[in-house]
Amino acid sequence: MRISKRKYYMDMAKDVSRRSTCLRRKVGSIIVQNNQLISAGYNGPPSGVKHCIQCNRTKPGEDLNSCVAIHAEINAIFEALKTHKKFDTIYTTTEPCFYCSKLIVASGIKTIIYLDKYPINQLCIDFLELNCINKEQY
Repeated sequence: MRISKRKYYMDMAKDVSRRSTCLRRKVGSIIVQNNQLISAGYNGPPSGVKHCIQCNRTKPGEDLNSCVAIHAEINAIFEALKTHKKFDTIYTTTEPCFYCSKLIVASGIKTIIYLDKYPINQLCIDFLELNCINKEQY
């Protein structure tokens, strides 16, 4: 039996997460436009920057400014912008943080499909709702 597109894309995001070098959480994201994969990204330091050998963060979702990693969603958006100007859906293995949510809204993405919950705050939830972003847990 053929798997659904939704499962196909989430499986891709999971596979992409395996490229992450993050010591705390491996996250993968893919961006889709009109049911066509257009980009993928995973979390890790910018290209050319050394990978972490220890993590100073103690709690998920906190002290993000001490982390050199770029989030998977951002890497996927930057990659998509190289060849496309419009995209509609992002599949990601972890619910986007508030910072990534702002970039998702700015990029024009209208649907977020995520696998695992992330400790986001009410401000983030309200922001996504205000901007008519459809967010679904896989």
